[in-house]
Amino acid sequence: MKNRIRDLKRRLSSDKLFFHHFIQIFLAMLLVFTLFTVYTYRNSRTIIETEFTNAGVQDLESLAEYVDSYIMDIRYLISTLEINETLQFFYASPSPESVWSDYGRQVQSQLTTLRYSREAIENIYLYSEASNTIYSSSLHTYAYAFEDRYWLEQLNPDETGFSIFPYAMRESFPFVICVAKEFTAGENRCAIAVMIDLPKLSVLSSIDENSHQEAFLVSDNQEIIYRYHQDDIPEPLDTVEYLNHYEPDTTESVSITSGDTNTYSYMQLHSASYPWTYLLVTHLEDYTRQLSTQNALLFAAASGLIVFAVLFAVFFTLRSLKPIESIRNFLDPPELLSSGSIDDNEDIKYIASRITQHVQTNQGLRTELQERLNLLNETQILALQSQINPHFLSNTLNLMYIQATDALGYDHSLPLMILNTSTLIRYAIEPAKMVTLETELAQTDIYLSILDQRYDKNLSIVHDIAPDTLNAKVPRLFIQPIIENAVFHGFSDRHDTERSILTIRCQRQAGNDNGEDFITVQVRDNGTGISPEKLDELKQSLQQEDLAVGKSIGLRNVVRRMNLIYSDRFSLSIESTLDVGTCFTLRFPYVE
Repeated sequence: MKNRIRDLKRRLSSDKLFFHHFIQIFLAMLLVFTLFTVYTYRNSRTIIETEFTNAGVQDLESLAEYVDSYIMDIRYLISTLEINETLQFFYASPSPESVWSDYGRQVQSQLTTLRYSREAIENIYLYSEASNTIYSSSLHTYAYAFEDRYWLEQLNPDETGFSIFPYAMRESFPFVICVAKEFTAGENRCAIAVMIDLPKLSVLSSIDENSHQEAFLVSDNQEIIYRYHQDDIPEPLDTVEYLNHYEPDTTESVSITSGDTNTYSYMQLHSASYPWTYLLVTHLEDYTRQLSTQNALLFAAASGLIVFAVLFAVFFTLRSLKPIESIRNFLDPPELLSSGSIDDNEDIKYIASRITQHVQTNQGLRTELQERLNLLNETQILALQSQINPHFLSNTLNLMYIQATDALGYDHSLPLMILNTSTLIRYAIEPAKMVTLETELAQTDIYLSILDQRYDKNLSIVHDIAPDTLNAKVPRLFIQPIIENAVFHGFSDRHDTERSILTIRCQRQAGNDNGEDFITVQVRDNGTGISPEKLDELKQSLQQEDLAVGKSIGLRNVVRRMNLIYSDRFSLSIESTLDVGTCFTLRFPYVE
């Protein structure tokens, strides 16, 4: 029955150990695979995003370069029309056709040729204040009668004389970009305007035909001046959902974001020469499809890795627990320890031999420990019995005090000495280790009053106590052994009639760099002093660890206690001169 219970416990313990190791290995591998999967996902997603955004950036840069170059070419065309010799006559003459027959047909023919020589030119207008007329490729009429004369009112020339602005021809349609130049011929105001129909530009028409891309021109005033199927010019930004990512203070921006119905890449690039920004929005159905495929592959890979982690954790756990199982079989039952029950693994054999040695060693240690415990129990009983004596003595002294006062009266010195002795004994056996300096000094005064009676009241006590030291926490009975040493060794060998003086001084000193204050306690006597040889012997004895060996046990006990409490922050110095006296100085931290 016992063997079955032992086997059951071992099986449960093995299962628990197996589960513990399996969880650790599985979680470690799962963490590694998770980090690998996250890294792969983010890296592949970045690659896909970079692929799509790079293509969009190239398209946007090509668009901006093409449109900027085209408008620069239109400005060059306007400059050539300004200095054209045939048109100079129109700019300066109030009635050129009355002087030059068939002049209007030649101007219109020239404008028609220029209009169809370049793509996207909707029309070309010439204006002269001298004749107050406007020429186009199809007509010549007075300015006030020309239905599309409103561009003249919107001219705002820069330092080169050019004006570039969005314009609705005939105040309705088509929506164009007007590139115009205002100048003077003689004293006459003149202007040339070229209306550019942007949708007819090949670069924009190819984008408009692509169902996955949309191009926009947004002015620096944050208004749409071009988009496919435009309803008005200009239009507010909130007309188009994609433009809520527009950043007016950014020269260049590239991002991939998700709208209400689709994911798209958003790119903007400010024109290098003109007051607008090019925007290209690409709808990323292919990006979404590739991302979904990638996610499916990563999910399948992650699932496979988890299955692999489970199988690997089981295999590695079984393999790692095999030596432990061998050692457990070796240790169970312990009374049959024998290295012959171990397999051929050299490491396991070495561990088994070491265990056998330790078990044999522990058997001897167990016997020795039991003997020491028995001795300790006996010592504790003796210590408990010794605690009865101080309490019995204190109670006895109290009884003696009562009987002495009944017999001798309260004014007699004997009852007072008995009461003081009882008080000192109670103070000595109190459990509190730390008291206030004020309490310690009060008990010291009681002790000194008893000594004064012993020395026929030839003992004078001088107190020099700083008030700010009285609340300090100090070890109990740390002054009494020093006073005892001063009285019994300093005054006992005196044969003169000089009065014995004992001075107790307590001062508080400013703190060190850590802001910690210190207390200095001095006990000085005018006794016989200590010779240099005995002083060296005393200092060496204070450094001994064993309190039962040597002299000055009381002083050594004080030093040992103070070192245990304050460590290296406590110091004791002894100064003595023969026939002058001795001074003990204790220095330790101030604790409120």
